[in-house]
Amino acid sequence: QDITDSYEWLSTLDSRTTLTCAARDGEIYPISDDSPKPPAHFNCRSTTIPVINPEFDLGGGRKIDRPARGLDNKKQKVSGQTTFGGWLKKQPAAFQDEYFSKFKNGNAKAKLFKKGGLKIDKFTDAGGAEYSLDQLKALNPIEFAKADV
Repeated sequence: QDITDSYEWLSTLDSRTTLTCAARDGEIYPISDDSPKPPAHFNCRSTTIPVINPEFDLGGGRKIDRPARGLDNKKQKVSGQTTFGGWLKKQPAAFQDEYFSKFKNGNAKAKLFKKGGLKIDKFTDAGGAEYSLDQLKALNPIEFAKADV
């Protein structure tokens, strides 16, 4: 407990990642029975890494690069500081559309992400359940107006 009392959630950076795992990527959770832990669902590919308390962190807080797969499905390396949402924002519109297409109301959710500026962690609740469009509209009316959904 002296060295670490929390962990960071790491999700795979590709088009198969669920909204639950995408929303949790990069989040820091206390080590407790109440905190979410992988697997979040069947075939979950997420993992966790310990967050080292600064006085014991000999690496100076640096994070290693992470692998990713974009539109062309070729391996990429991105900064260890990059979260799923930040990585997805940098992908081409076609990739973003493909990513959201597998979710209910995917076209509308893609517009909310791209044009409305809705962050990836706003598509699910704290338990990881995906919000419906009606729930998203009630929670994010400004983003809905910007996206013209």
